[in-house]
This record gives sequence, structure tokens and C-alpha cells, in this order.
Amino acid sequence: MGGWLATIDQESTFDGIRNAVIDEGMDNEDCHNYGFWIGYYDATPDGDGHTALDFEWLHGMCTNWTEWQRNQPDDNTKMSAVGQNCVQMWFRKKGRFDDEYCTKLKGYVCQVPESCDCKMRDEDD
Repeated sequence: MGGWLATIDQESTFDGIRNAVIDEGMDNEDCHNYGFWIGYYDATPDGDGHTALDFEWLHGMCTNWTEWQRNQPDDNTKMSAVGQNCVQMWFRKKGRFDDEYCTKLKGYVCQVPESCDCKMRDEDD
């Protein structure tokens, strides 16, 4: 089937994912430490700090829509010299975007193609 970490390029997509996580009761510390990885990251980490302009979507989609938590990204370097280069939906702060260390154990939000090019086999084969 194939899939990848999700691109969240509009408010309605963000709201749908956020509401699904909350409705399923997954917006807590016990479940994924409050966070879910999305397909947004700093492709050129250098440890000198970054701004929201340094982030891009995994599959190169261009979008100007983001939902950063206030004062994020902050590129904290306490645990890694190259900083926080991956992005989570952070449910401690209403699911808003937060840069985080890529090695942290989190849940993830994936997307799959809208259609499948595969052919269904005949049941009689």
C-alpha cells in the first residue's frame, strides 16, 4: 500500500487529525508522550539554530500553512548539538507544531495515496 509521514498543509487537515487524536483519547503523556511525528523537518541541521523557514515537507510539497506553538521552533540543543530537527504535533499544547529531537519515541501520523494502481485478482484464479 505504501505511505509516508503526513503533510498537513491546511487548517481543515490539521483540525481533522487533531480531533481524531483527541476523540480516540491519545492526547496524553501515556500515549506517545503527547506527540505524533509529521513529515516536516529541518533538512539542513547545523546546530546554529533554525527558524520556521528552515523546515520542509518530506516529499518536497510547498506550503505556507503551519500551526506552530507559540515560541516554536526553538531548536533546543540540551540533548543534541544539532538541535531539534523533526516536527511533532504536540498535544500538551493542543496539537500545534513543535520541533523535537528526532530520536524521541512518539506516535506518528501517516498518509497514503488516495487511489491504488494495483489490479484486483479474480477470485477464481
